Amino acid sequence: TMAEQLKIILLVPFITVFLTFTHVQFIKKPLYESSSTIVLPENKSNLGGFAGLASQFGVGVLQTPGADLSSPSLFPELIKSRTFAERILDKPFYTEQYGRELSLLAIFTYGVGSPKFGRDTLIQRAMGAFQGMVDFTIQGSFSILTVKAGEPRFARDVNKAVLDELQALNRYYRSQHVNEKINFIENRIQSVKNDLEQSEQNQKSF
Repeated sequence: TMAEQLKIILLVPFITVFLTFTHVQFIKKPLYESSSTIVLPENKSNLGGFAGLASQFGVGVLQTPGADLSSPSLFPELIKSRTFAERILDKPFYTEQYGRELSLLAIFTYGVGSPKFGRDTLIQRAMGAFQGMVDFTIQGSFSILTVKAGEPRFARDVNKAVLDELQALNRYYRSQHVNEKINFIENRIQSVKNDLEQSEQNQKSF
């Protein structure tokens, strides 16, 4: 039986190898990957000296550990947010496909032509493409940022831009978080001071 089907037995592997080689060599586009390893600090309460200063004025500040917007543990969710997308999509990148620098929004949507939709629609469409090429995973104290693209330079540049934006947003949210704590403690100190002055007046009157 095998001798009778010898042609088929030899022909099928040959055709399979030929089609696979043709697909990989001429049809399938190469995919390049750029990755960065990030060391994340432990998420500790940063009231520290503020809480000590407040306690000197008799103000008790409850220190409850919790993740705020400045916590690096929120990086994966931050990358998926619209705020992050709007910041990164406006940055210019060079691609061999277009031969010049274009914004990431243009690369993912209308290219070198004129946009046919509004900015909100374009951002919504580009967000899907951007999130598809960027992956952020947390492994203990380390995080791996991976960017996949059809061009090696483009993948590297997007990787670097994402890191820069993460650092910028982290610094911004951290400063906002500290300012909120400072304002809260100052308000509490003022409130306690007013209560103390009122108690002194009551004592004098008594």
